[in-house]
Amino acid sequence: MNFSSSGRRAAIALAAPSLLLACAVNSSAATRLGADAGVAATSPALRTFRPIAVGVPNLDLIGNNEGGAVDLYLTDGSIQVLTEQKLGLIGEDEGTFDRFGSAVTLADLNGDAYPDLVVGAPGNPVDGSTPGHVDVLLGSALGITDQGATTLPSPAKPGDEFGASVAVSGSTLWIGAPGTDSAGAANSGAVYRYAIDANGKATLQGSTTEATLGASLQANERFGEVLAPAQGGVVVGVPTKNVGSASAAGQIVRLRQSESDAITAEVLNQNSTGVPGTAEAGDHFGAAVSVNGYVVGVPGEDVGTLKNAGGVQNFRFGDLGQKMVPSVFQTQDSKGVPGAAEAGDQYGAAVTVGLFDCHEVFSKAVGAPGEDLGKATNAGSVTLSNLEVGNYPCSARVLRQGKGLPGSAETGDAVGSAVGSVNGDSDLEEDRTDVLLVGAPGEDVGTAKAGRDVGRVTTRNAWLGTTQGFGFAGGDRQNLGYGSVFGS
Repeated sequence: MNFSSSGRRAAIALAAPSLLLACAVNSSAATRLGADAGVAATSPALRTFRPIAVGVPNLDLIGNNEGGAVDLYLTDGSIQVLTEQKLGLIGEDEGTFDRFGSAVTLADLNGDAYPDLVVGAPGNPVDGSTPGHVDVLLGSALGITDQGATTLPSPAKPGDEFGASVAVSGSTLWIGAPGTDSAGAANSGAVYRYAIDANGKATLQGSTTEATLGASLQANERFGEVLAPAQGGVVVGVPTKNVGSASAAGQIVRLRQSESDAITAEVLNQNSTGVPGTAEAGDHFGAAVSVNGYVVGVPGEDVGTLKNAGGVQNFRFGDLGQKMVPSVFQTQDSKGVPGAAEAGDQYGAAVTVGLFDCHEVFSKAVGAPGEDLGKATNAGSVTLSNLEVGNYPCSARVLRQGKGLPGSAETGDAVGSAVGSVNGDSDLEEDRTDVLLVGAPGEDVGTAKAGRDVGRVTTRNAWLGTTQGFGFAGGDRQNLGYGSVFGS
């Protein structure tokens, strides 16, 4: 199983060496997936075994606002700051509100063992005038350059936010366009699928909306805003979907693709048979989904009288993986989950799965960015606990700044707004340990106004017993919100 995707909102090209992209902090050549070339201690990819991509969609560039960028950290210690201008995909004065880096995922698309990158640039949903698109970028021994880069233009229209989410499952690329209008239902959303051939070329196969699934369309449900790769398809989180009379109760839809490209759907919400609880207004079931839908975040869940305390729904697979089977629903007041539920915690705002602490035992990491710590409101935290309910061989724990994570808890840090998993070395078998990524997009740097909401990411490697915090490789910027988008 590959637990490499994460977070709520969620795999570049070659030319002359002179086009190798900006901010190559370490100019050594990129290593193949899994290679260990003596990683530099300064690299955030320190012995993660796999590369890390961090999207920076808020970044203002020369000649445009919110043009966006992606930090790419390779396992040889090299770092690249990628922009569409540097890749030659657009001109120097183009790209305003493209928001390149709003969604990122890494995969080996063409089978050459070098990491390839898919980047969403959906445009600004408020502006709505920029056509969304997705860039497919192929890696090489030189890292990411401009040779072979492909831009997939929106098959729809400006404002559809094509590229707001991306996921790769097998040889299929799934792309969310939650701003799509269908049959008069504004922002009802759509999901597009592309076949990836042996050369990494993407070819459009079709699209899916709630209407094509036989369901009624709802304005502003934003189908496709949340995607998680799954066996044979993708899981779509629809946190603003109305369930009965409960507005924005939320649901998930697992889409499966047959060899003939037929799409079947499995719809689950808190009113579904076997799913604990009841769909209620504002629950936002599906706001975050882990790989295969093993864990689904419900950050708006009320716990007793505690509003928006949050929870997570666990799933497993029956019928040889053909059906999602509901397991337990957990909050911070549940047995085996450390901490205590509090109003506004938003436990479940981000979820991921990996081998974080115990050998051969998968854990879930659940972000609660609204967690208050002392007088620090919305400082945030991440909880690690057993993926399956039962005895946890390693102690479940809460990670927060100053306790398991570097730094000091401060108001508005929003630790746990995004979480991710970077696969460890599978050759180690029972000794494999994955690396946890934790985003704190509200982290301030210093006390000056220019340092507000700069954002930070922390890698936590339990095998090495290390944590490492880092920010945008291109330099800190106010309101950058670094740490809100991951790909690995």
